[in-house]
Amino acid sequence: MLTRLFVFLSAAVGLVVASTVMTPSDLAARAAPTQKPVVLGEYEALGCFNAPMTFHFLQGNDTTIMTVDECLNRCVTQSTNGFPFNFGGVRNDCNFVLPHGAHVVSASQCDLACPGDPSELCGGTGVTQLYRRIDFITASVVPTFDTWASLGCFSDTPANRTLRSNIISRPDLTLDQCLDGCKAAGFALGGLEFGQEVLCGNALLGDSTLLSDQSVCSDACGGNPTQICGGSNALSVYVNNNETFTSGPAHIPDDFFFWTFIGCGIDNDFNRSIPNLLPLDPKRMTVGTCLDACQAQFFTLCAVQDGDQCWAGHGNNTPGIPTVRDACDLQCTGNASEFCGGPFRNQGYLFLGFVPDP
Repeated sequence: MLTRLFVFLSAAVGLVVASTVMTPSDLAARAAPTQKPVVLGEYEALGCFNAPMTFHFLQGNDTTIMTVDECLNRCVTQSTNGFPFNFGGVRNDCNFVLPHGAHVVSASQCDLACPGDPSELCGGTGVTQLYRRIDFITASVVPTFDTWASLGCFSDTPANRTLRSNIISRPDLTLDQCLDGCKAAGFALGGLEFGQEVLCGNALLGDSTLLSDQSVCSDACGGNPTQICGGSNALSVYVNNNETFTSGPAHIPDDFFFWTFIGCGIDNDFNRSIPNLLPLDPKRMTVGTCLDACQAQFFTLCAVQDGDQCWAGHGNNTPGIPTVRDACDLQCTGNASEFCGGPFRNQGYLFLGFVPDP
């Protein structure tokens, strides 16, 4: 009787085991993590992207508990200025806009399981499992703010700046912060770029061009996704109180009252060709401003340099090693229609009037 019972139980167990045995391919299919399509009812999956996000909320032991829900919940709860982020990049990054150059890559590159839930995908090496808010926040140009008015979207490059003074760069930038900062620093023009950079000035420099395609300035401000803050090599420009400002093209003035242009010379930082740097406002430099200051202090040789410097000396000084006129090609910060030398390039002027004895 005991023998029969053992045989019966063995057979029964064998049937159960047989019914649950899975092939290696079945096990692999069940173990493979997948992209979660919708998270928290707010974010939808976009796929695998090369895009790194700007705001990072990974802290302490978060790597051991990270899931898709955990990541995107932070994009909502750790919002900036009350705005939940438009994009979430698992593992644990958020942003209002996609970085420039972001594009979808092969789904096979997002092959890492989430540490907190191995059934979900959490990106891959150098790539992001990207999600976007279903209720997407869109940005638009702010036409006026306080005493400022929009001039439009202008071309800009790091080598040939439209506005030269960089005040701040911060990932949570707002339009208000930019224009308040430019105003406090005494500038007539304020500009925003890449959603997080602030540039100020008193003249539109660098042969800047007003872009007819306003979509080039399409980046939302990092701290307010309803506001446009420029774009990639594109500057959202504002003018304060409709103050006067200048733009190019620029030229070298050959004469200014009793002063005459005598050439462009190469200077160096260790042995200045013209020894005295006059303490003038670098934000508003013009050829006339420099030469007037030189004359008032009885200097007979004067030069503008680097767009915002004024150097003064006497007849025994020279602008430096002579070079071509076109080497002095940097616009004056206070007058974009004039050149004011260049980097270590003296745009030299000689005084031809009467100089009284000191």
